[in-house]
Amino acid sequence: MVFSVTVCIPAFNEAENLDGLFESLSSSDIDQFNYEILLCDSGSSDDTKKIIIKWKKRFNLRVLTSDGANASRNLNAGISEARGDFFLRLDARSRVSMDYFTVGLELLSSNRDKYCAVGPSVEVYSSKNEVESECMAAFYKSPLLMGPSEYKRSYFFRRFEGVVGTIYLGFFWLSDLKAINGFNTAMERKQDIDILSRLVAHTGKGLYCSTRCMAQYKLKHDSVREIGYRAFVQGKFMSLDMRNVRPAHIIPISGLVLGGLLLFKYPAIAILALVLYLFCVGVAGFIERRRLTSLPYALITFPFVHVNYVVGNFVGLCIKFYSRLKVN
Repeated sequence: MVFSVTVCIPAFNEAENLDGLFESLSSSDIDQFNYEILLCDSGSSDDTKKIIIKWKKRFNLRVLTSDGANASRNLNAGISEARGDFFLRLDARSRVSMDYFTVGLELLSSNRDKYCAVGPSVEVYSSKNEVESECMAAFYKSPLLMGPSEYKRSYFFRRFEGVVGTIYLGFFWLSDLKAINGFNTAMERKQDIDILSRLVAHTGKGLYCSTRCMAQYKLKHDSVREIGYRAFVQGKFMSLDMRNVRPAHIIPISGLVLGGLLLFKYPAIAILALVLYLFCVGVAGFIERRRLTSLPYALITFPFVHVNYVVGNFVGLCIKFYSRLKVN
């Protein structure tokens, strides 16, 4: 049986990234399949239209435009308009391997009774040839930064193949996404985690990540300040919405509280724990990039991210508490 696939790309002012994505699709095996590409645009004001005109000559490409939409609304528009059996979500910043479609579609179609979605091993990279940017891309993959994510192709998960709790840029059965009404647009963040958890609950099947299916992703937050702010926002929304919290999300705040208690009663142990923590994050940062220049950035970035995450937790809890006071 020949299956068809819809590739959905949500975008807003992503002209500089879309060209690279279409280049990688052009070099991939997409033409071996019955496909369509839906570019779901949020009313871009940059050169997106020029990119569309350029690549419409090469691909079976349709454009859906929704002014003021965000990624989850754009993806829902794509789900509504999709004509394929499979649904593949790609981002403008992503790049796919030459056999991306062959591997992903074969894995999902041949394991229909086991998996409701299949995702790639994602190589995070920086487009800037600068030490700080390269370090941020390397650290972003590390399980010690914001918890383990098997789909990130890190030192720890270089050849990961198996069932996972979350995937990114995955292949889905379109009928499953329609059955759960797509993304929850009422959520401000974590829509990806939410839809995956609902998909697993609805189908009773698992999520699968394969190192045989490779993708690249250009990191947007490529400075210490930006990645720290991202951690703050994540921490805040974790406290505001606890539905998709994983055990790893609790580690930073637990570590800070425990460290504070030890400092109060056993300062020597607290100092030893701090030294051990800095040693661990220094090693973690070094092994992801294998450069001595990574060490000072690791010793700054990891603590900065963890503290920002904890601060975000407290801000989120305060907002939640204040909102309940207003209601009462």
